[in-house]
Amino acid sequence: MKYVPSLDKNFKPAALVIKDFMERVSKSNDKAKLSVCLERTHGYNYTYNLELFKDNTGHDDENFLIVERIVKSLLWLVGGYKIYIAGSPLVAKHLKDVYSEKGERAFDFNFMSNVYENKFEIIETTFDKLPEPNSQDFKLDNGLEGCRIGFDAGGSDRKVSAVIDG
Repeated sequence: MKYVPSLDKNFKPAALVIKDFMERVSKSNDKAKLSVCLERTHGYNYTYNLELFKDNTGHDDENFLIVERIVKSLLWLVGGYKIYIAGSPLVAKHLKDVYSEKGERAFDFNFMSNVYENKFEIIETTFDKLPEPNSQDFKLDNGLEGCRIGFDAGGSDRKVSAVIDG
């Protein structure tokens, strides 16, 4: 890192950690593909692909750390209640443990279950059994006429705002 923060000399931005991981994986002969598919309401989904070290090559903890951070980010960026993992049985098993009612990510487990009104689950699968891409495109409009509802699913609370004609 070019500039070391004065208040926390051990601070490492996630982007730099992930970049370093990806560079080391790209140079390795022991790499594998991993796909993470987050399913939302009405079967809509989002898929994220990456390379990581193969299972049981001495990088299992590191693989999990990177994938878990990516999954956590994707949950809050695109949402979902069902996560399919293809490419690493070890990562899938560890994610199942962590994203459970009593796991380290119990908050995310319960929150996403409530938001999507479906039980949150991690599903280990194979690449050929991943759900087909299914997204919905819609045009955003700047108009203020009509009725609007704003919703903020914040980390500590939820806020809702209703507006008529701006």
